[in-house]
Amino acid sequence: IKTYRLNMNISRFLNMVSDYKTRPCKEPLDSSLAEAFDAYQNFLKEWNLLDFDDLLLETLPIARENPRFSYLLVDEFQDISPLEYQLVKAWNEGGKELFVIGDPDQSIYGFRGSDAGCFHRLAEDYPDARRIVLEENYRSTPQLLAFASEIISKTPGGIRLLNPNRQDGKP
Repeated sequence: IKTYRLNMNISRFLNMVSDYKTRPCKEPLDSSLAEAFDAYQNFLKEWNLLDFDDLLLETLPIARENPRFSYLLVDEFQDISPLEYQLVKAWNEGGKELFVIGDPDQSIYGFRGSDAGCFHRLAEDYPDARRIVLEENYRSTPQLLAFASEIISKTPGGIRLLNPNRQDGKP
């Protein structure tokens, strides 16, 4: 970052690197960013290292050539990236069962590349999949759930039914 006089912190630089590596349609980086990106990649290569995105990118062709799992369970599905979704599909190719658990309303890692749109792609890619929606809530009061439902229902996906299984609480 200092060498290429980039006006960003380490976290922002690494997020940019990750986004660039995993983005399907790569737009060219400006010259100083491109030089810093190349230096980063050269450093990894010289030291025979892979970062997390490289691990995924290197694993994907192997998974496509040799699907591994008859039964695959993915938890926190709302937090996967499009690249990780491709990996799930590759691992599941020819498998007997794919089971995903997640809540698109809880996708909070967009800054790390997660995409709740993977739920939509899942429905398109597996049209016969059975969807089970959990609507019973044992943790929150009716007042809180009414408020949450009002807010969440304004986002894509329509009205959410949240049924409380607790007594009224403090307003």
